[in-house]
Amino acid sequence: MSIDLQLSKLRMKITGTSDIRDFEILQPSALLVCLTRYLGKIEIINLKTRRCLRVLSLHKPNVVSLHFNKMLVHNAGVLCCLQARKMFQSSVFICNIKTNRNISIPFEYSNSTRSIALLGDLLITAGLSSKIRFWEITTGEFVDDICFQRNSVCVSNLTPCEEKLMLVCVEETTNSMWLVSLQSKKLVRSIPLDIDRNGAILTPFGNNFASFIPNQKTISFWSVVEGQHDLFNFKFLDKTQVDSFCSFHFIEEEEGQTDQVLYTTATGLKCRKISTNQVVSEIDVNWQLKGAKRSYFNALEGGRVIQTSKKNVFLHDGVNILVIS
Repeated sequence: MSIDLQLSKLRMKITGTSDIRDFEILQPSALLVCLTRYLGKIEIINLKTRRCLRVLSLHKPNVVSLHFNKMLVHNAGVLCCLQARKMFQSSVFICNIKTNRNISIPFEYSNSTRSIALLGDLLITAGLSSKIRFWEITTGEFVDDICFQRNSVCVSNLTPCEEKLMLVCVEETTNSMWLVSLQSKKLVRSIPLDIDRNGAILTPFGNNFASFIPNQKTISFWSVVEGQHDLFNFKFLDKTQVDSFCSFHFIEEEEGQTDQVLYTTATGLKCRKISTNQVVSEIDVNWQLKGAKRSYFNALEGGRVIQTSKKNVFLHDGVNILVIS
């Protein structure tokens, strides 16, 4: 889809969503799956009626999650959630909304988790444990791990490069980006990142990946390439500047190419063309008072402010979800 925000109109407003911290659209069932600020509480909303169909409570009693609040959707039926009431008290939940089966990763393994990712039918967890662990997504059983020197590694973000059998990680103790082999279970490449306490964010970008460094307000695009002697390396492709400390979302066009990025600003939403680094359209958003700061900086906590379907843009303003097209 190609986005022209200036021509877009508000099609729908879903009210009463101030507790939402992350959300995903399930197509073609027209359901909105929402992770709330309460530990393990998920709401499923029918987009046609704008009514909540189900509430899943994976943790009792209600405890407010102050960190991470990230949700991943596998095959439109299995949800993987990372939340934390305090640092070093992270919880990882796996929920199958079709079978109503809920699983919690044992606390002794999840408590230091700071990042999760999906690789096929596996859930990947990583954080302060100096281990990257792999879990079977349907049963929650431990499968394997990659071990580093004890108490030496903090992986705050990761994304798989499945084609190359690699993991790309943000490692905070050395302020660097790591390339870890899934076959040898070893670190094969490390490059420095100029990051501060806000860290960096990794996200898939077509067959490649992108890194966002908030203090530089820069989104960089990378690929993983194979060099001599079967050695893999990072290849820098391009970068684009954003004029804010933002939450962002890439737009995939009909040809499968990605050349637009939507991102939040202090006053609204902008669409930037990546190849030209030019803002092509923008709209003002009246961020709600209670949710404005959280929405604007939501990228750092893993949760999303922006999602897209084939025809619509979904934007959480802090209190409501706005559907524009």
